[in-house]
Amino acid sequence: MELAEHKEFSEDRIKKIKDAIKEIPELIKNKLCIFVTGSYGRLEASKYSDIDLFFLDTQTNRPTSNIDTVLITQRLLRFVEN
Repeated sequence: MELAEHKEFSEDRIKKIKDAIKEIPELIKNKLCIFVTGSYGRLEASKYSDIDLFFLDTQTNRPTSNIDTVLITQRLLRFVEN
């Protein structure tokens, strides 16, 4: 893959992740900020790249519950594995 192909692949995959995230109610409810790093963050990913997602809890008065964290992780893993 050329660098332009990696960029296109990364951007397409990030868009799909963003679309999937919009469907996860626990993410919306908890107002989490999500960002990617690594090859996706640099727009250098390929189909063999892992996805490094980080979640920043923006609510200081009510942190995200453990069950919501598990549900978010489970739903994102289901999406990423497909």
